[in-house]
Amino acid sequence: GSDFATKLNEMKKPSCRGKGLRDFLIMPAQRIPRYLMLLIDLLKRTPEDHPDYNNLVEANKKFSELSDKVDKDLADFKSLETVMQLSSTLVFRKKEKVRTLSFEFWLSMILTNIILRTSPL
Repeated sequence: GSDFATKLNEMKKPSCRGKGLRDFLIMPAQRIPRYLMLLIDLLKRTPEDHPDYNNLVEANKKFSELSDKVDKDLADFKSLETVMQLSSTLVFRKKEKVRTLSFEFWLSMILTNIILRTSPL
């Protein structure tokens, strides 16, 4: 875990303005609320008889749904991150065998949860 974090910090280059992988991964999620605010403002200023009005209403609805989903997924991820941090603080007696869960296991659980939630029934 910490070796990976160290490597990520070492990879921050001046050409990336000092941003790491985590900074770039969150960017699309941060843009969704901005686009939603733009659509809301555009919708307020567009007359209902304008040919694009219905398309703006539909785009606003879709972005609103996407924003809600991203918020929920981020909350799920933060909860999982908290569980992983707490699990690393557990202390066991020496003779007990403990099966530690790998990062790959937790990642597969997240992806499975997302796929099951987004798949049509």
